[in-house]
Amino acid sequence: PAEWVVMRGDTLWDIARRCYPGRHTGQMVYEIRRLNPGLASGRLRVGQVLRLPVATEIVGGGSQ
Repeated sequence: PAEWVVMRGDTLWDIARRCYPGRHTGQMVYEIRRLNPGLASGRLRVGQVLRLPVATEIVGGGSQ
């Protein structure tokens, strides 16, 4: 599965925009949170590893 290591200043919205250009940012934030239960979006830690969805895991979608 795809992963993202949190860097200083990262937010879920920034990660979603950077990793999924052309996709709806809010939907991708939802998908990232879905794959990372208990994730406190306001308290990401530098070095924290997040699972990121691949196209086949995204609710309602294949690849665009």
